[in-house]
Amino acid sequence: MISRLSIFAKIFIAFSGLALIPLVIVMALLTSNYEQMTQQLIGQAGANVSPEMAVHISQRVAQVTHDAYLMLAFVFLISAILVLFTAVFLSQSFSKPVRLLSAATRHLARGDFSMRLETDRQDEFGALVESFNRMADQLEDAHRRLETTNADLEGRVLLRTAELEMANLQLRAAADKMEETVRLKGDFLANLSHELLTPLQAVLGYAELLYDRIYGPLDGRQHEAVGRIRHNAQMLQRLISDIIDLAKVETGRMTLTIEQFSPGELVESIVQTLRPLFLTKRLELKCECAADLPATLSSDRGKVQHVLYNLLSNSLKFTNAGEVSLRVAGRDDGRRVTIEVRDTGIGIAPDKLATIFESFRQVDSSSTRPAGGAGIGLALTKQLVDLLGGDIEVESELAKGSLFRVVIPAKLSLSRDPEARTTAIGAKTIVSIDDDETMLDLLTETLEPAGFRVIRCTDGDAGVALAKQIHPYAVTLDIRLPERDGWSILQELKNNPETRGIPVIILSVIEDRAQGDQFGVDGYLTKPFSRDELIEHLRAVRRESVKYH
Repeated sequence: MISRLSIFAKIFIAFSGLALIPLVIVMALLTSNYEQMTQQLIGQAGANVSPEMAVHISQRVAQVTHDAYLMLAFVFLISAILVLFTAVFLSQSFSKPVRLLSAATRHLARGDFSMRLETDRQDEFGALVESFNRMADQLEDAHRRLETTNADLEGRVLLRTAELEMANLQLRAAADKMEETVRLKGDFLANLSHELLTPLQAVLGYAELLYDRIYGPLDGRQHEAVGRIRHNAQMLQRLISDIIDLAKVETGRMTLTIEQFSPGELVESIVQTLRPLFLTKRLELKCECAADLPATLSSDRGKVQHVLYNLLSNSLKFTNAGEVSLRVAGRDDGRRVTIEVRDTGIGIAPDKLATIFESFRQVDSSSTRPAGGAGIGLALTKQLVDLLGGDIEVESELAKGSLFRVVIPAKLSLSRDPEARTTAIGAKTIVSIDDDETMLDLLTETLEPAGFRVIRCTDGDAGVALAKQIHPYAVTLDIRLPERDGWSILQELKNNPETRGIPVIILSVIEDRAQGDQFGVDGYLTKPFSRDELIEHLRAVRRESVKYH
């Protein structure tokens, strides 16, 4: 703006100078004409003018011409000075307000929104100053509102931070309390196993001695009564053992013992043990070992035997007529083994299928149910199958029978990474990290009927802290989180030795499996996904924590 005003002053001077040029030309023309007229007069006078007079006239004309030029120069100088002073005055008149406006603008740029200009001019500069002052008022008002908003946001952030810290403290306290409860439960079960099984062993031992007539002969009724005592003592022993085993699995105290054994020999042993019970109920027990069944399995023989025994005992309990068949076959080129137990029993209602693997849950809990039991066998079977890195499923139809199918790895090897094992409290716990409460509700409703316990976290940091605390079965993670994105949470979980072995499944609308693989994610589901997909992913990552070939 200032440079433009300087240019304007220069242009004014130039135009003023140009205005003097015609004056100079006019005076020069008048002087020239005056000399010509003098010469013409002298010529016309001729002899009437003496030479001295002619010289005098010429000198006089020259003097007048010289004076005229001096006057012209003086006029030009005075005009130039006036023009110069006028230009300087105009330049100052234009540039001073602009400099003030420029300085005020710099104050605004530095954050001094109280800067205002005063003027009494009514021209364009006055209008410009008024516009500047209005702009400064608006900026100051906007800045004041922004500061108020920032203060409000800071207060909300502090409140939210305090709430999150309180939630973290509550989660840690709850986790500590749960861990203490689990520890006390384990100690109680250890004492219970001793207090119950020790006297029961004495009862069973003496009953067997009596049954074998070690203490003398027994008549028929006495022998039958002792046999019933022995049989019921054996049933009670199995029930107590199942309760203790179930508690061990749920508290993470159940261990695996890997050994090589023949599946065919194991099946034959189980069938020979249970066949008399089937004959008692006049049921046919069929057994088939397929040709593709591997010759040897590398797994926990005792756990596999327990699974077979529980499935056959369950079918025996709920089948009153017909048959029970056991089929064992290879699968996936011998990498896995399928165990199928089919019966012609009472069947299971469709609305009960989702709950039959829950602890102490019975299909028919009425006092008139046709079969007894505490509802432990299938729950323990499910836990053992999970521990073996396998899957179990059931198909059933009322009044027609049921089919239980178990698939386990043929070669099982314990993970060498100690962090891959969950602690007692996290054995069936899922930590779900998502800022959407509706999604957390859905996960809870989906997973709890399948036997999982869901701990909800709307904050990523709280989820990481909880994972370190309890080592859950798995972590489900959304990518879009308010404070930190899911990628940074995943990276922290996988880089920390305390949580590296915890399986993480991403549940997100963002499709970026490549980045998930880069960070070492264990499962990736894009929303929307089905219940079966989620449960299958959880089972899959569980199988990865107990590796098989």
